Parts: sequence; C-alpha cells; structure tokens
Amino acid sequence: MSTDLNPSRLLDDIHNTTDPDPSLDLLKGFLKNEEFTKAMVASTDFLTNLANLLHTNIKDKSKLRLLSKYMSLIALIAHEEKHKSRVATVENGLIVDSLVIFVYDAVKIPERKQAVRILSYIADSVWTRDSIPQSLNKLYTDPTLVSYWIRKIQALPFDSEEQDMWVEMLQNTDLKIDQYKPGKHWYSADDFPFLKVLEENFDVIKREAEALRDHQEKLVPWPEKFITKTGWDVLGLYAFENKLDKLCAICPETTRLLETIPGLQTALFSCLRPRAHIKPHIGYYMYSEKILRVHLGVVVPTGCTIKINGEEHTWEEGKLIVFDDTFRHEAWNPSYDTTRVVLMFDILTDIPPESRNPEFWEKAQRQKGLGQDSLISNDLLQAIGSVMEDPAAIKNVKERPKQYL
Repeated sequence: MSTDLNPSRLLDDIHNTTDPDPSLDLLKGFLKNEEFTKAMVASTDFLTNLANLLHTNIKDKSKLRLLSKYMSLIALIAHEEKHKSRVATVENGLIVDSLVIFVYDAVKIPERKQAVRILSYIADSVWTRDSIPQSLNKLYTDPTLVSYWIRKIQALPFDSEEQDMWVEMLQNTDLKIDQYKPGKHWYSADDFPFLKVLEENFDVIKREAEALRDHQEKLVPWPEKFITKTGWDVLGLYAFENKLDKLCAICPETTRLLETIPGLQTALFSCLRPRAHIKPHIGYYMYSEKILRVHLGVVVPTGCTIKINGEEHTWEEGKLIVFDDTFRHEAWNPSYDTTRVVLMFDILTDIPPESRNPEFWEKAQRQKGLGQDSLISNDLLQAIGSVMEDPAAIKNVKERPKQYL
C-alpha cells in the first residue's frame, strides 16, 4: 500500500493489494492526518467510488476479503462523529443500503460483524440514524417485510458483542418492536399549581442562568458517559434531597424558588451544548418510580427536542413540561452556536408507578437485588451528587449495564 497521503489512490491500493487485510495501522495513520481526512471525506468522488464498489461486490461471497477492506475503511470513517453524515448520505444512502442487504444475507462471519458495527455507529448519532429506517423502507416497500427483516436478524446466531450492537442499533432507530410502552409519560403542568411560581418568576431564573457564563468552572459533565460522552454539563443545586450549598449560592433566587416546591428531590441547570445529543436511556430503579421530572425552558435554540416514549416535544422559554422518566427518553440540540439550558428538577409523586408505566414497575420488582436506591449500586446516586460538587468524583461513577436501558 502506498504511503503517499493521496485519497485518490487509496481505493486502488486497497483493491489491488494482495495482503489478507488492508494495513489498518497505515489507514489509521492516514485518518489521523487532518488534511488527508478532510480531503478524503470532502471528496465526492472518493466516497461515491467507495459506495459503488461496496454495493457492486456486496452480494459476491467470493469477495469477502475485499469487502472486509472496504468495510474496515468505512468503519474508521464512520466512527468519527463529524464524518458520519457523509457516510450515511453519499449516493442517496448507498452505503447504508448495501450494509442492510449484507447483514440480511450474511452467515455468521467476521464481515457481518463489521457491517453491524458500521450500522451501529450510524444509528448512534441522532443526525444520521434515520438513514437506516429510510433504507429499510426503500429496499422493502412492504411494511411487513421490514418487520420480517428485523425478526430474521434478531434470530441470527449473534455473539454477545454483535448482539449488543444490534439491540442498541434497533433501539436508537426506533425499530425495536416493543419500543413504545403503554402508560402515561406526559403530564400537564396545570395539574401541579405549586409549580407556577417558577413560570411567574422566569425572568429572575433566566438572569441567574445567564450569569453562569461567569462560573463555567462550576459546571461539570454529566458523569454517565454511556448517555453522552461530551456536551452535557450541569450545575447541581440539589442532589437527592441534599442541598449543595456552595453551588446554590451562585443562584440564590432560583434556589429560593425551588425550595417552595413540595417534595423536591434533585435540581440542576442542565446545559446541552450545540450539536450535542443525550442518548436514549431510562431513569433509576428504586428512585424514578417515586418521582416526576420537571423542565423549565430557559434558553431554547430552534429545533431543540426531547423525545419520550417515541413522542417528540420542544421546550418553550419560560414554560414547564412534566414527564415520567421511567419511559425511555433522549434529547438533542441541533444548533451550531447556542447552548440549550433548562432548569431540571424532580418532585415526589403519589401517582402509583404501576399505573404510570406498568412494564417499568414490573421490572423494578424483579431487579430489587441490584441496589436499594439505584439500578447499578447503592452508592451511584451519592456519587452523582458528589460529581456535581467535585468533578474529581467522576471516577466513582460506574456505567449501567446496557441490557437495562
């Protein structure tokens, strides 16, 4: 393979080399070169040729070695958030179409896992994930065939890593058959008259929120990295009934207003940076069934969205929304230059959890052994509260197992 950093020669080198696999170390070296990567991804001809080569050979099982080389290169590109959109959209989604066909037809071989991995990368981003159901609807115009495709793939003999990637891809793209749960996920703020004080004093809250730009060092990344790696920062005020005095002193009027709310459990300013995405997740067992979550929109760029139980909602500045976070939910900020800010807090509720979200309640009964106050361990909630005051405490926070999301 040529060591010349020339994107136009890369496909020829991969196609013609006699090595069993492309030199991935060399490819990775190419992709670490910012100018090379920029030229390669920006080159319509390069990605178009790559998409067409993949599509031309995708059904030829005698060319698995060559397909592996193409998919290795695509995986290296698609793994980078900033390049996923080009991979997903080139030639009207031809790469995604080819991978969908290949996964459907392939036996249990390493190349199939490569294809699933690329689809999982694309599904992982809110900006590109819709390309997968679009591809399915394009290739299988009968909706029953789409359902058949999903069931067939689920029945394949995946290994554990492949299964995890596949389930996550189905969840992120809303293709999972049982994605929408019965129950009540939205509530009217009018049903909680004690919350009105926040809307009535919105100007005070917004003024203190805007002043946070002078206290950036106090904002900490949300510690559970499986939800979002970067882009979600918080200023904690209350952590599971514990007042964080030093941080509350930064926002004294907001704190005073929150303290009028009966049953306050946790409160914070939630700051979602431009182009950031909080991935689909659910609340904590043995905590979330006791509370409802409330958001007050403070700074809301156009297009900012929260999606709960498959239903999308947008915030309004100065307006409250109330929801049940035992349902699967996510949020994203499509803005390129403005951080979305909401005041987020939890209040105790006497609405029986079995009437709100029956499936979550049933699972919670089975999972009690995991911890008395959380999903993963007895000290997770305390650790999250500590992170709000001390970013160094992040080392104490463990990831929740994927199978419980």
